[in-house]
Formats: sequence, structure tokens, C-alpha cells
Amino acid sequence: MVDLSSWIILVIGSEQVVRHIKTLLKGFSGSVYQIKHSTRFSNALRRLKNTSFDLVLLDPAHAGLEGEQAVSRLLEASPEMPVIALLEDRDDRGALQLIRAGAQDCLFLPDLDASTLSLAVQKTVGRREFQQRYAPSAGKSFLNMDGALEALWEWNISEDRFFCSPGLCHMLGFEPEDRIHDIDSL
Repeated sequence: MVDLSSWIILVIGSEQVVRHIKTLLKGFSGSVYQIKHSTRFSNALRRLKNTSFDLVLLDPAHAGLEGEQAVSRLLEASPEMPVIALLEDRDDRGALQLIRAGAQDCLFLPDLDASTLSLAVQKTVGRREFQQRYAPSAGKSFLNMDGALEALWEWNISEDRFFCSPGLCHMLGFEPEDRIHDIDSL
């Protein structure tokens, strides 16, 4: 498990959501999170240029930009900074667009609990630490990892929802416009 004393910046407009996120992260699994909140997107960009954070939790709707633009602007300000997008509505297509823009993960606020949020934070920060530690000497391995990430699937059995990445669909012989929503489609 990743030893976390992580600095997180929240780029979220709603004080209610900020309180909810702070409550969820408070002392979960012995992890210590130092949380800073920026009420304005421009202030968050400035902070990222001047302060070291481990992670950004972003409400794209708060940025005043399209979600992908918000992620891109954050990554321009701090290219190595992992971003987790927090979405008000369950929108799988929007979540994929944010991930393609550079977000490490997308979480849906209505479904969010302490375990899900803490695990996402730990995985994202852990991935960043791994990349920083091994990237200089493992360029070929990262190419292999990037290729492996092209073939992803997830099956939420309790909701009977299935996700198949475009790369995996291609490997399985499906056309790009084919949407696979359940396991029986395979």
C-alpha cells in the first residue's frame, strides 16, 4: 500500500461538495490528506504553478470551460499532476472524454463513498510515484503499459453495466461505432 501524506487541491465550486469530499477523506485507512480548496479555477492554476501538490480533484463544471479544456489547462500548468474529475451526473461518454484529455480517473459524485474516493486517490498518487521513480530507466516498459491500457474492460455486476474500451473492441473485431453495454454482446 502507498504511504500517503498527500497534498490535494480541490477545484470545486460547491461548498457542500467540498465539505462532502473532506468528510470522505478524513482519516480514511490511516491516510493523511492535506487539502487545499480553490474557489476559482484561475487561482487553482496559479497555485499549481507555485506549490507542489500530489493530486487535483476537479469538478469540471466549476472551471467555466468544457471538461476537456479544464483538464488540459490544469496539465499545462502542471504537466505531471494527476487529475481526478468528479462528475455530478453519471455520464460515461463525458468521463471517457475527460480521461482522453488526461484525467487519471473520473468519479461520479452521486455514487461516491469514502472507500471509492480513498482508493482512487491512493491508486492515482501511487501510479504517479511509480512513474516518477521508474520512468527514467523504464521507457520501454511504459510503452508496454500504455499499450496494455488500450484494452480495458469493467463489469459492474450489481448494476449489470459493462464497459469495453475502444482498443479492446477493436481487438475483438468490433467496429468503432459498436457500443458494447453488456457482457452478452461479446
